[in-house]
Amino acid sequence: MPTVPRSGPYRFYFYSHEPNEPPHIHVDRDDLSAKFWLGPVQLAGNFGFRAHELRVDTIDGGRFASAVFGGME
Repeated sequence: MPTVPRSGPYRFYFYSHEPNEPPHIHVDRDDLSAKFWLGPVQLAGNFGFRAHELRVDTIDGGRFASAVFGGME
């Protein structure tokens, strides 16, 4: 599975072939995991993160969006 460059303790990755799901990215930290749909960006699943650790910021009217985690500046 391809891994996007790490950011601090977070590992961002995706699977190249998941035909029954919209485009998304997985994020892991230690034994925690989350999945975000990419268009529009929204949380698809949370497996262990606390709610305040997950935040989705949308910029430029939704044309550019990024998943941001608490503590990552």
